[in-house]
Amino acid sequence: FEARLRLDFTVEPILCGMQKRAQDADSTISSQEPKRQKGDDTSNELLSLLECPVCMLSPMLPPIRQCPNGHILCDSCSATPACSSCPQCRQRPTNIRSLVLEQLAKGLDVKCNNAAVGCEAIVKYTDIRKHMAECEFQPLRCPWCPNFGSACQSMLRMDVDAIRQHFIDAHKFSGRWVEISDRADHGWLERTLNFRVEQCGYCLFVVAGLRGIWQVVAKDGILFHVVQCFETQKQSSTHRFELIFEGGGMSVKWASQGRSVSENIETMIATGECFIIHQDLARKFAGESQRHQMKIRFFP
Repeated sequence: FEARLRLDFTVEPILCGMQKRAQDADSTISSQEPKRQKGDDTSNELLSLLECPVCMLSPMLPPIRQCPNGHILCDSCSATPACSSCPQCRQRPTNIRSLVLEQLAKGLDVKCNNAAVGCEAIVKYTDIRKHMAECEFQPLRCPWCPNFGSACQSMLRMDVDAIRQHFIDAHKFSGRWVEISDRADHGWLERTLNFRVEQCGYCLFVVAGLRGIWQVVAKDGILFHVVQCFETQKQSSTHRFELIFEGGGMSVKWASQGRSVSENIETMIATGECFIIHQDLARKFAGESQRHQMKIRFFP
């Protein structure tokens, strides 16, 4: 393990190897194939060194840090009290900049740090920080919002199962998915659910393979119904949703394109980008039961 982490090479041998491969570029096709393989091996070795052994971030973004013995770790981990001394050899400090590794990594093509949750981008190492700032799969604030002004501040990866588990652990959610599968006209899928007029509500839903969250937030006598998909904003915008408020022989319909869980729910509420209805009107719809019916419709 230590041998994997330790930067036990110098710049000169690797640069020499690169020059040698450049000089052999005009050789025969049969002799080129092994050299490409050697180049791939060198790249793979460098990529393995760009993984932080503490938080497993890969690739590490510059500045890359190391201890006096050459053990590598990312900038964020080196700044934590737990890593004030090297996790491998206990030497200090751990904030020495590894300029050699950063220089060697410049020519590499690397995957996005969010590749595990869907990002397929491959960029130059020197451009990875810019890409990460714009990546649609970057960590998002927990979309759970049981009441306006009390939203959860946890940062989560764009991973449906991890977000659901967070709901269960942090918010005591049952974890049950509601399937929207009733066939409607013109290819729409729908499902009718009941919500109490005086309370906030929420459900996780599955429709045509898409998973999302539907929340009802109460504020100042108003109910806000917010529907979000567990996808990026670009992916979510291809879907269409309708919410239909029914009761007492009356109905109100709201239609919108899909919205992503990466979009801030409080901003969506503040700007009116959701279904809005006064609780007094909801009570009239609900009658004596004080439970109003909402129909959700989805067009893939």
